[in-house]
Amino acid sequence: MSHFRLSKPRIMAPYMQATPALHEEFIRVSMPRMH
Repeated sequence: MSHFRLSKPRIMAPYMQATPALHEEFIRVSMPRMH
């Protein structure tokens, strides 16, 4: 997952700041085992 964040920092950074709630849901759905 880390390489995905580093590959598109200019897209992910503002996206995470604008929609933190949606980002949390994305993590819960994409990585349910880690939570």
